[in-house]
Amino acid sequence: MTTLCTPHHGLTLVDKAKNFPNVYGDLTHSEKAFEALGMSIMNVAEFTSKNMKAFNEVASDAAEIDYYSFGAKRREFQLSELLRANF
Repeated sequence: MTTLCTPHHGLTLVDKAKNFPNVYGDLTHSEKAFEALGMSIMNVAEFTSKNMKAFNEVASDAAEIDYYSFGAKRREFQLSELLRANF
């Protein structure tokens, strides 16, 4: 199984937007963008750090499956200030 840029431990960006919408923006304003990606606000909410921690506690690896994950990297100054918080 291979995942691509998957937030296995959650997305700090989603945590901050949900906890501080006045500072980081209300996710509901991004609903059309999520729909264009084939997702909904409910899908995005699943990627909070709390939800991913709970998922990782019950989802165990299977010995007969090889796991791989590919990510991406950008220099910090190439990212918006909002995304830098994820580092």
